[in-house]
Amino acid sequence: GEGFREVYPAVGRGYMPTFNSDRFYFEIDHVLWRGSIQPISLTRPRIFSSDHYPLIVKFKLLPVNDHQR
Repeated sequence: GEGFREVYPAVGRGYMPTFNSDRFYFEIDHVLWRGSIQPISLTRPRIFSSDHYPLIVKFKLLPVNDHQR
């Protein structure tokens, strides 16, 4: 209701589980955005120091009026 959008449907590809504990792989972590930025890439490094993989998003800045598309 606040105009937030999810990054994965905009730039994600394929199955990208973010939770990896005990071989149960789930897509449970999300990145949301709104405003005058736009996601251009989403990556999930395979770092095993947690039961959740990190999500790294690159954004580009838009002119102020372009974010209302």
